[in-house]
Amino acid sequence: MRVFIHFVRDHLRESLAIVLALVVSGAIEGVSYTALIPAAILFFSGDAPSALSTLRGPARIAMQATRAIGLAPTLGCLLAVFFAFTLVKSMVSLLANRKVGYTVARVATDLRLQLLRALLSARWEYLLRQPLGRLANAVSWEADRATGTYLHGSAMVAAAVQLAACTGPWPCCSRGGRHCSTSPWPLW
Repeated sequence: MRVFIHFVRDHLRESLAIVLALVVSGAIEGVSYTALIPAAILFFSGDAPSALSTLRGPARIAMQATRAIGLAPTLGCLLAVFFAFTLVKSMVSLLANRKVGYTVARVATDLRLQLLRALLSARWEYLLRQPLGRLANAVSWEADRATGTYLHGSAMVAAAVQLAACTGPWPCCSRGGRHCSTSPWPLW
């Protein structure tokens, strides 16, 4: 964990951009699945108007949003919304993963440059006592493992933020661990 925190401090702007892009991608995915709920209800119910009038929670919000933008909440329309949001989510994920790749490569390059600078400033006697494989391993594999820590750590932070956003109201410390009555998510 200390390695990950060190990398985040060194590359703060890139780390925040990565986590934000991954969280936005997850939120768009959630919206697309929310549009899929009423579509499934329309598909499996025989009486569509009565089935749609009894919707609650995220499905009701998806129906109200569909009506608010002037679209009829039909099966085809809801499936089109689902596929449109899935396409947008894929584009955002592609851009986020591209940024992740560039940032991981930059972190690996920075690590290798730091090691080479340290080796160039070391005394010659120290370098003679080191096995050749140890220095080569430090330049290649250890830098790759360290950047893997950064990559998986940023994905873990994004997943934790998505999990916190999707689980509903958070426990309030001032009320003895009970859920807040003024939750920002009135659906749960």
